[in-house]
Amino acid sequence: MKIHIVVFNLNWLGDILFSVPNLRALRHHYKESHIACIIPSAYRDLFEGQTFIDEIIAVNDRSPYEKIKLIRHLRSRRWDIGFLFHRSKTRARIFKWGGVRERIGYNTHRRSKLLTTAIAEPSNALHKMDYLLGLIKNYGIEPVCNDYSFVPPFQDIQFPRPYVVFHPGSNWEPKKWPTHHYAKLGDHLSQKFKMNIIITGVHSEKSCLGSMLESQMKQKCVNLCGKTNLIELANILKNASLVVAGDTGPMHLAAAVGAPLLPLYGPTSPELNGPRGKGVSRIIWKNPGCKTYPCADKSCPHEHCLHDLSSEEVFQTIENWGILNAKQ
Repeated sequence: MKIHIVVFNLNWLGDILFSVPNLRALRHHYKESHIACIIPSAYRDLFEGQTFIDEIIAVNDRSPYEKIKLIRHLRSRRWDIGFLFHRSKTRARIFKWGGVRERIGYNTHRRSKLLTTAIAEPSNALHKMDYLLGLIKNYGIEPVCNDYSFVPPFQDIQFPRPYVVFHPGSNWEPKKWPTHHYAKLGDHLSQKFKMNIIITGVHSEKSCLGSMLESQMKQKCVNLCGKTNLIELANILKNASLVVAGDTGPMHLAAAVGAPLLPLYGPTSPELNGPRGKGVSRIIWKNPGCKTYPCADKSCPHEHCLHDLSSEEVFQTIENWGILNAKQ
């Protein structure tokens, strides 16, 4: 009889991408199984057509109503095994009340009574991907890869090439590199390497970041903030000569599709959540040596670490790297 497996994935784009090696390992281990993955509705297109899962359960489980709806949906089917990549106690309850027979997850938030197999959390800080892989390894499933590379559904998007993508946004202000630095860098890259500049971001960043950066640049650029869906963005990133971004989900998406990448890190650590794609990258980390990561210490001398990263320093890194020399 075919085994039915359900995975409760994480909430954010970068974290969901970090789970790809786990999903590939589950597919390899349970070859004849049916694997469903619960992910936020905003990211359902990401896994459409991917061979490592058979079914996407797209949810928005913030409200009690949506949680009850998900429990009812789970109870309407047979689920033999459930893997909780999410650390929350609420998600463990949803699995238990949803009738998932075997429930595997890290023993976080004192949820051992809700799990049938509670895995001890690692005692030392690990990269997020290694943390997730530890869950299945401790359950006896061997990983088959340690990167999140994947091929997005193809969309033919035409832009003048060659081009560099800037993604200036972030869900946390300290992770943003100021727009005036991006603007100066864009002008340098346009003049020196004849690069077109494309700005990406969500709709809420269209005016506050996209338009601001566009107005600060002397050279023309294309502002796509709020104008792309996830698959369009993946294809734009894939065909870029270079992507410059902070520690954000789209930065990890760029790494996953193999784009040349220059991630800018400040109050977060690339050792804990750096890119894990197969493409080439150079990381600029402006804030090594803080007590904890992410660093939210108001008294930290590096509080505005990314503000102190100049456009000249980033441009020099790109020039020394030579990544754009052959793209002109």
